[in-house]
Amino acid sequence: MKLKDYLEEEGIKKVVFARKVGITPTTLNTLISGAKDITLSLACRIEDLTDGEVKCRDMVNPKFIKRYEQRSKELKLLHKEK
Repeated sequence: MKLKDYLEEEGIKKVVFARKVGITPTTLNTLISGAKDITLSLACRIEDLTDGEVKCRDMVNPKFIKRYEQRSKELKLLHKEK
């Protein structure tokens, strides 16, 4: 589900949600419009606050997810070598 749709369905004001997430309402509007990429950590916080209704994977640019997954694999390999 898109964040905009979630906020509308739940009747949550953007200002209130932005405060809960720890960002400004302006930043929230920018993220909702797609004018700015969202960080993985912020997307995960939003997923947590929406009880999984808005998925992290749906908010983050796919190139960032691929980088994160690759980095995660690299870190697991490094950990095994120790």
